[in-house]
Amino acid sequence: MPRFKFLRFSLRTLLLLALSVGSIGVLWSQREPWKCTATVRFHSGADSLRFSDDGQWLLVSTRENGRQILRSASGELRTTFGSKGSWSDWDKFSPDGTHVVTFDHDGPAKLWEADTGKALRTFSDEMYGGLFSLDGSRLLTFSGGPVRLLDTSTGRPLLEWKRNSPEEVSSPLFLFDKVRLATGHTDGSIRIWNIHTGEKLFETEPVAHEAWRMAQSPDGQVLAAAWRKNSEAVLWDLASYKKMFSLRGHKDTIQNIEFSADGSRLLTVSDDATVRIWDANDGTCLRTLDQFPDGIRLRDAHFSFDGLKIVTSEEDSTEDPSPWLIHRVWATDDGTSLGVIDRAEAVQVLPYGLRAVDFARRLWDLEKCTPVAELEGVRSHADPVFSKDGRFLAVADLEGETLDLLWSRTLVRIWTRCRDEEPWGILELPYCWLAMGINVLLFISIFFDWRKFRAGAPA
Repeated sequence: MPRFKFLRFSLRTLLLLALSVGSIGVLWSQREPWKCTATVRFHSGADSLRFSDDGQWLLVSTRENGRQILRSASGELRTTFGSKGSWSDWDKFSPDGTHVVTFDHDGPAKLWEADTGKALRTFSDEMYGGLFSLDGSRLLTFSGGPVRLLDTSTGRPLLEWKRNSPEEVSSPLFLFDKVRLATGHTDGSIRIWNIHTGEKLFETEPVAHEAWRMAQSPDGQVLAAAWRKNSEAVLWDLASYKKMFSLRGHKDTIQNIEFSADGSRLLTVSDDATVRIWDANDGTCLRTLDQFPDGIRLRDAHFSFDGLKIVTSEEDSTEDPSPWLIHRVWATDDGTSLGVIDRAEAVQVLPYGLRAVDFARRLWDLEKCTPVAELEGVRSHADPVFSKDGRFLAVADLEGETLDLLWSRTLVRIWTRCRDEEPWGILELPYCWLAMGINVLLFISIFFDWRKFRAGAPA
């Protein structure tokens, strides 16, 4: 039998080969941070897109097909339900994703089983919106009539507040303990209720203006509230219902109030064109952001997930009709402006940062003021929605040139965050040079192994 000689690689070469394959795989994985994993066509406009809380499912409301639930990862149809011609932008999943509530503009609200599309309950009144409690057992509904708190299992109303009266609800908030509901009223009072028994647990004295903004600390221990045409906000201890302190310093109505993710600070947005950052423990004003151009109207502000930055949303009040929003990013430690992003929408605080989609269909990292992905193929008239965990992004996009939402065919695209968002360029990160060095050493090692093989020496 003839004997053949084969090139034997040294252990050094095999180790370098493994490192090379691994490094190339990591670099390759950075090339496509977001990928369009599904495209679903509808023959009419998609009026609303809603992800389930876990991000696994996407609820699409259309005029032609009723409602459809799609699997976020693939666009696969789970179920279709609801009558054609009915639509709403208030449809939503229950917190556990097992049920869906729909609010038709020309009919009663209904509760559906998400898995089968079976109608479980029809509510008596025509309602235009609602909120689930955090455990899904209660549904707070809004209509042309009273605001009601309903038992989702029976449809029975537990609480009711009349409209056009001092007790009318202007700002509801389900608390994190899944037992209580806080309501702000047009008479300026704030009340807290037990959602299972309907018992009123706490009530503040009425004031001159309606209570219209509320926020809860992440640990569920503190409630903050602000009033229309009032420049102060007040914090209460939710265990004892005692007033902690007031936040004073603004000169006009507070438009929004929000806690940081760790609960140590909170921010307030005011019509006096300032944003203030406060110590949530004693109410000390830590910083005031006031370097905004003249003629702007502040709309909103959000902490980044790590609390190191704030993004503000504003519009030019001198333009009519309502202009595009402008977003500014600020450092919370010294209040410096880090950048400006014009014509962006769908701003969302995600576990890995602040993200937005602009009207050029680019995905932005607001904290660095840089685009991180291009949504290729998406046209200019779209409605982007992120899932809560930030893994998925859904865009309803017109297919065709017409802007008639009622008759235009619509593409719903689902983008998946499959890799880190920032591509690693060869001149940007030391890791790339390390990967190149590994490959150079690999070729040198192979060369020496080949020389030994040619010389007949063992590798």
